[in-house]
Amino acid sequence: MVDATQLECPIGRYCQYRLTLSTDDSKSTPVINRIAVPYVIDNLAPRITSVKASRSKDPKNPATIQVFFIASDANGDKLRYKIEFRKAGNTRWILLKDKFTEAKFDWKSNTVEDGRYELRVTADDTQNNTTATALTGSRISDQVIVDNTAPAVESSSVNVDGATATLKLSLKDDLSVIGNLSYTVNSNEDWISTVPDDLIYDTTQEEFTITIKDLEPGENVIAVRFSDNVKNTKYKSYETKVE
Repeated sequence: MVDATQLECPIGRYCQYRLTLSTDDSKSTPVINRIAVPYVIDNLAPRITSVKASRSKDPKNPATIQVFFIASDANGDKLRYKIEFRKAGNTRWILLKDKFTEAKFDWKSNTVEDGRYELRVTADDTQNNTTATALTGSRISDQVIVDNTAPAVESSSVNVDGATATLKLSLKDDLSVIGNLSYTVNSNEDWISTVPDDLIYDTTQEEFTITIKDLEPGENVIAVRFSDNVKNTKYKSYETKVE
């Protein structure tokens, strides 16, 4: 058996070698019975190809941001994940969860103030590598809006003319489009929907004019219910008096 020989091969997928056989015994022919070439595949970093974050559509968990991502490892290593967040414009990442193995995460966004945020997912292959060879890969999501606050009433006025009341409202939301406004009179269970003065819900600020006829004499209460397009809802009431 010939001792092992160090091959001076450059790093690559294939290795090419040539053997030259010789002998001092003219009655025998050199024979190769077996060739063994040990090799090591370099560790490759994990890859995260997609990170998507969006507000949950479950009405029971309206403040939940659902995060889904796609990760892979060319060596077939087991992966663990870490997820961090930061407010748009900030440089410091804040840890949400570490060392989990599912490619999804639910973030309870009512633990932070409203605003635009980025999420970073990092994958590591430490379970199948040493501390010297382990690698990581990460990806940052597009900005996701955290909005857990209903629109605000910028201005309002009520004018009563005989048995007719006209309520004017201006609503504004910092992050989301105004989604709906409806009203009722004297706690009637039937809410009446209305539309903005420009006839379309399409901006974060809308003006409304509500005309209510045939009010009963005496005190009346007009209640309005309004929300943005992610269902953050608020109520407000206005008292009117018909002579």
